[in-house]
Amino acid sequence: MSEESSKPTNRSLFDWLGFRRDMDWNVAKPLGRAFGSILAIAIPLLFFGSIIAAAFVLWGTIRDIGSGASSGPNLGAGAMIAALLGAPFIIWGTYLRQRAVEFQKEGLLTDRINKAVEMLGADKTWLQYTMDEAGNPVQVERTVPNIEVRIGGLLSLERIAQDSVRYDEGRDHVRVMEILCAYVRENAPASEARNFPLIDWEPLSDDATQEQRDSQEKWRLVRFGRPYECNAEQWALSLPKPRQDISIALRVIGRRNNGQKITETQWTEAIILDEENYKTKPFERPKKINKRITSRTEIIELQSKISQWKKSKITSFIFKIDLRNTNLQGADLSELDFESAIFLMSRLEGANLIGTNLKYCMLNFTHLDGARLQKADLQGADLFGARLEAARMEEANLQCSNLNNAYIDGADLRSTDLTGADLAGASLEWSLISKSKLQGANFRNARMEGATLYDSVLDFSNLEETRLRRSSLFKASMKHCYLHNTRIEYSDMKLTDTEGLSFKGLDLREVNISQQQLVQCFGDISVLLPAHLKRPKYWPGWNLPPFVDDGFKYQWQMWRTDPANYTPPPKPDNNPET
Repeated sequence: MSEESSKPTNRSLFDWLGFRRDMDWNVAKPLGRAFGSILAIAIPLLFFGSIIAAAFVLWGTIRDIGSGASSGPNLGAGAMIAALLGAPFIIWGTYLRQRAVEFQKEGLLTDRINKAVEMLGADKTWLQYTMDEAGNPVQVERTVPNIEVRIGGLLSLERIAQDSVRYDEGRDHVRVMEILCAYVRENAPASEARNFPLIDWEPLSDDATQEQRDSQEKWRLVRFGRPYECNAEQWALSLPKPRQDISIALRVIGRRNNGQKITETQWTEAIILDEENYKTKPFERPKKINKRITSRTEIIELQSKISQWKKSKITSFIFKIDLRNTNLQGADLSELDFESAIFLMSRLEGANLIGTNLKYCMLNFTHLDGARLQKADLQGADLFGARLEAARMEEANLQCSNLNNAYIDGADLRSTDLTGADLAGASLEWSLISKSKLQGANFRNARMEGATLYDSVLDFSNLEETRLRRSSLFKASMKHCYLHNTRIEYSDMKLTDTEGLSFKGLDLREVNISQQQLVQCFGDISVLLPAHLKRPKYWPGWNLPPFVDDGFKYQWQMWRTDPANYTPPPKPDNNPET
């Protein structure tokens, strides 16, 4: 963030000549303290020296007059003495006048805020004729918000926030943002949102009958159908847009300049108590990983950096945009900046979030069905329990995001980056996840029936107890993935890169997999293979325990370390073969 971004854009003659209108008192602080110490010593010495000098001059003048040696008083000496004696009082008067100007400026800014806030509550009334129960015309007074006046108030608050950052170190910027957030929460509550008319998509049980599966398939074709024709998306696009004043308030919040954002990162509780703590450095944000992951350690390091950064923001009381429990259905928030904002339990169905910065946002239990999130940045965002049915998320950045128990059925996740994301318990049935980065993602107990993972990278992912029935893994990369009790029947693994892949408790009899792929994998006797495939010789011939120190994961790691020299452990006497 450049320093120039927080300066006023209008230039004057003084700017052209190279003079600064706003002095930067943070430069060379030690020199300022040294100069202040010198003044603290010099001023009293000069004052008392002038008194002593005045006494000597007065005594000399009286003596000369008494002796007749002088024709009159020494006017030059008297003027100098008067100036020295009057200097402290002149300085004190100047200081008082400066303080009066500052108080006047603060009062003027307060008046501007008060007038703008009054405009936010503006209403207008008109008379309307209607019929009563008897069919007689009656006159009724209607009151509605005065949108034009309210928009003027919102734009005035935006100017006040910008001026506060430019000329007053941002003292009122955060207060203005709090006013705008409160305005949106009060005038667009989530309770006024419309609900999706269809019932929630219910996944099939593992022991479903063929009749139930056929019925589910028919219902799927109706609900998810072709891309961009899902019921949820069509419904979301038909939702009414927010009121014009709400839209303006959202854009004012989302288009804050760099100077305003820096002010927010410095806004801590310490500001109220200690002015010295007002100027602090912004937190360093973890960078996005763009390269191909080659080890699990890289995933862990990125997750750790993002986790530490999020915790540091929470514990330091940094100001956050708070739009929780709001109705923003159909809102246009494209290309805006809402980093670290709170959207807890908000309604954003059908919202335009293309290219929006939503890094580290709290989106827990937020409804985003049918929303457009193409190229949105959601790195480290918390989407626990969020609803994203039929959402369009192509090329979105979801690195290390939390999608636990999220509903993402029928969504478009093509070319999306989910590196290190946590999707435990999430539902992604019939979603398009082609050419996406899913490296190191946690899909434990996720439901992904019918998902298309064509040409996606799932290296180092956890697919324990994941439901992948009828999914397409064609040309996908599954290097070093962990599959334990994963349901993968009727899936297509043709041309899938299975280097270092592990199988535990899987039924592969109805999976399209070749012998060449199988010999790159690790498994044990718990894996059921098609009749035409041979079990690799290095696979242990017994059921390795999964949750002990020297169990399945340990043997899998030993094999990956040195496949050529790996020897499977012998079956213990007390472990029955299954």
